[in-house]
Formats: sequence, C-alpha cells, structure tokens
Amino acid sequence: MVTSKDITPEYMQSRYQSDSLGNLEIVIPEVRGFVGEKFTIDTDLTTLWRYVANLHTFPTEIPNVDKRKVTPENISAVCIFGSTLYLNFPTQFARTRKDWFGFGKSVVETVRTKRKKPDDLDLMVITKEEVGEELFFPGKENIVQTSGEQPGEYGNYKVEGNLNLHFTYRSEKQFIETYMMGDKLSDAVMTYGLPIVGETNFNRIISAAPSSPRNVLHELVWGDNGRLNGIIAEAARKVCSQPAQSKVSKPGKSAISEPDPVFINPWDIQIPRLGETD
Repeated sequence: MVTSKDITPEYMQSRYQSDSLGNLEIVIPEVRGFVGEKFTIDTDLTTLWRYVANLHTFPTEIPNVDKRKVTPENISAVCIFGSTLYLNFPTQFARTRKDWFGFGKSVVETVRTKRKKPDDLDLMVITKEEVGEELFFPGKENIVQTSGEQPGEYGNYKVEGNLNLHFTYRSEKQFIETYMMGDKLSDAVMTYGLPIVGETNFNRIISAAPSSPRNVLHELVWGDNGRLNGIIAEAARKVCSQPAQSKVSKPGKSAISEPDPVFINPWDIQIPRLGETD
C-alpha cells in the first residue's frame, strides 16, 4: 500500500522513468450549471511531473523561470491549492434583507449557492534552490481534463474540456519569507495546501515558520494497480496544525491551557435554502 509519505520527489521520478504513473482525480460537488452538481478533474501525472520537474527539456526559454534549475533533484515538495480544493471555499454566506411583512424589519438569512467551475489547477513547487516565479500553461496540452453533464434543449449531455496549469515556484527560504510578508499564494499553501509530492519535506519546511495555522480539509489517497493513481477527497474530520506557541504568564496569574479548537466541518451544518422555514 502506498501512503502520502511514500511519495517523495525521488519516488515520483522513479515512477516517471519506469512509465508507471497514472492519474490524479478530484470530484467537485455543487458546481453551477452542471446536472447532478458534480464536476470531475482528471490529471495525467506522467505529463504533469515532466512539466513540474523537467522544464529543462523544453527547447525554448521561459520568462521568469530558469528552466535549467527545474530538475527532480531540486524539488522539495509540490502542493496543490486553490479552487480545486473545494471544501476551502464554502458555498454559504450571510446577508441582510428587509422583511416587508414584518414592517420593514431587517432579517439576517443564510444563503447557499453553487460553486463556480475552477479556471485552472494551482500548484506550488517548493525547491531547494531558487528557480524563478510563476508560470502558466494554456489548457491546450490536455493534461488536466474535465468532464460533467449540462442540461440542454434535448436533454442532458456530457461536456469535456481542460484547465490551465498554474505553477508557482518558491525556494524553501522564499516560501517562508513570502508567507511572513503576507503573500497570498504562500499563505494559501501554508494554511490549506495539500502536498501531493514531498509531504515529509513540506512538514519540515513549514516547521520553520513562527506559526502555521494549518487547516487541511482534504486528503490524498493513493493506490497502485501497476500505475500510481491518486484521489483527492474530504479529510476524515481532522485538522493538521503545529503545536501552539507557548504563552508567557502574566505576573500574578497562573497559566491555564486552552482547549483545542473543535473542528466543525461546514458540510455537516444543515443550512436552510431560501424559501425554507424551520
């Protein structure tokens, strides 16, 4: 059985060289405009890893990235983040409206909407040595294939497409420094990013941060049937976090340990839709 900690950069490279990489799959629920509110993302790991760790094979120069330094030996971890990690983007929000039957009284209600289809697959590649900045690949490579059913005039029909690839490169040092400076991408990876390669390295890297409020709502389950395949699913009600920073007691007061925060899965909360009453 293959576990996430087994998926090191060296392991991925060996599977790539033996042509035994399969696919990475994500199923996103409640997507606007799709029948059954389900949208599937299927990524070819062979081509994805070649782009992540072997850009030096490209015959042309790539702006903002030194492709000569993008090698498997220089990769520490690869993390997925962004809108494809659907549980990090709740579909509910609160709004205030006027209840005219209550003489104009303001009423706060909870509204639930469907998700927007993601535009790209976001990956942060954390390297040992600085490589560059950001790199977009257009979706025409057909690496990240998508599918779902949409309603039509003559019934439902299946639609297929692909997503753009968005790579962000940060060295280990850059990742921590930009996170401390408030960089949105580094903050997103630090908070809820899911390492798909180099989980042990990633945990070591984030331990260098003074605080890392990890709140991971997804997990990556691997299987090996001759080819390495992964499925991103909802985590089993767990939160990954670093130990809390020790607090200095004020004079005259005893230090009281605070209870660990209770993890509430937003999908366990029953929220009435518009028009529904208790």
